[in-house]
Parts: sequence; structure tokens; C-alpha cells
Amino acid sequence: FVHVDGIELDVVHGRREPRHVPIMIGATGDKMMELTGEIADGVLLNYLPASHVPWSIEQVRKGGDAEVYAYVHVGVADREAAVENARKDLFSYAVVDAYARNFTRAGFADEVADIREHHAAKDREGALAAVSDRMVDAIDVVGDAALVRSTIEDYVTNGVDHPIVMPL
Repeated sequence: FVHVDGIELDVVHGRREPRHVPIMIGATGDKMMELTGEIADGVLLNYLPASHVPWSIEQVRKGGDAEVYAYVHVGVADREAAVENARKDLFSYAVVDAYARNFTRAGFADEVADIREHHAAKDREGALAAVSDRMVDAIDVVGDAALVRSTIEDYVTNGVDHPIVMPL
């Protein structure tokens, strides 16, 4: 901890509320989202399809009314050229327990089980192959500008107040 005397913040993130630094918490689990709703100004969602946003917001609202931010993983590019990088990206999160649970809740239980089984057997190629096109196309969206725009709009329609574009 650092203690500083005689310093005041005049403007924080465009707000003119002295001494109010917004608290944002990244959360994936239901209890963490509920706690975030209770104690934070905002929740930051990550690595979930737009279709899973309503469930996440429902958990946040059990605790309070935090604003909803979400990383939206999109890129305007040739999908076929980007799909292998997307598989590597999603694989690296599917082997992390908290993200695996979130992917499972979002409808990717079979993919998560296959990825983790291959990973446990030290079969990286099999694990990457287990990241389905369906999973890639729902979470790491790559295509033309219209698809990217539509994807961002889907997150907003499903309740995200502040989409944060994470270019792929």
C-alpha cells in the first residue's frame, strides 16, 4: 500500500467527481460477477460469445448495477488466414479452469472436454483441432467489416454497455 497526502484527482475517466476512481473487476464466475455487481462500478467480461452476455449480466445484477464492459475479439481479415491463430488463442484459455467453466456454460462443453483431454495427453495438435469452427466463430470473430460490425452490435443488443474491441 502507498499512502499519499495532499493529492486530489480532479478528473478521472472524463468524470468530474473528485476522489472517485472507478473500480472495474474482470469476472467469469457467477459468485465473482455477483460480488462485482455489489462493490464495483463496472464488470469486464472476456472470452465469451455475445449469446452468453445475458447470463453474465443476470449474475452481476444479483449483486447490483455495475456497468457492463466486454472485450469483443474481432478482426477484419480473411477468416481462413486467421483461424489457426484463433484456435491457438482459444486453446490457451480453455486450459485455464475459470475460462473452461465459462466456455462450458456458454455451450462449448464438448470442445472444452476434448481440448483438455488432448492437452493432458500432451497432444497440442489434437487440442488445437478440438477448438471447433463453431467456437471460433462465436468468440474470436474474423471476417469482413459487416460481420465485425454485426458482432459488436450483438454484444450491445445482449446488454454490453461498453464494448472494447480486441483486434485479432
